[in-house]
Amino acid sequence: MDDLDARFWCKDCSIGGAEYARTWRNSVLHFQQHSSRWRPFHSWESVSAEDRATIATRETTACTFEKVDWNIVAMSLDGRAATLVGGEYKIKTLPVPKPLQALAGPSSTKSSTTPVPANDGRKYKCRLCPGNREFILGGLAMHSRDKHGIMNVEEAIRR
Repeated sequence: MDDLDARFWCKDCSIGGAEYARTWRNSVLHFQQHSSRWRPFHSWESVSAEDRATIATRETTACTFEKVDWNIVAMSLDGRAATLVGGEYKIKTLPVPKPLQALAGPSSTKSSTTPVPANDGRKYKCRLCPGNREFILGGLAMHSRDKHGIMNVEEAIRR
């Protein structure tokens, strides 16, 4: 099941007015919630390839900004993440990624060794730091969050 990396919709639920795609492990935990509350349970549906691509983009965005445990977090098509906390779901709207402008010209500096999803291969500089240190996009997102407390990477890009 892990190799398939499929996502599933619970056809009996909506949280905050939206359906949420779940990993197979998350689906099992969700099914247990149905059982423990004596709620009816009828069916699961596989997420279509088109919706899976949208969900993958949303999941990548979520992982760029914070560590995510996909066993307890489900993702909607509109970018909301539902996290199971103490038997109840907490909804968080994730930032929508905006197109970013890369630095002009090739770079001779090595990119960050931190594994980051959706690396676009371009280099970026932090507008708050002196010098010429370059980051891949995910590295700049982590740097700006950890060093400067900026959650929106767009605000940290030196133009």
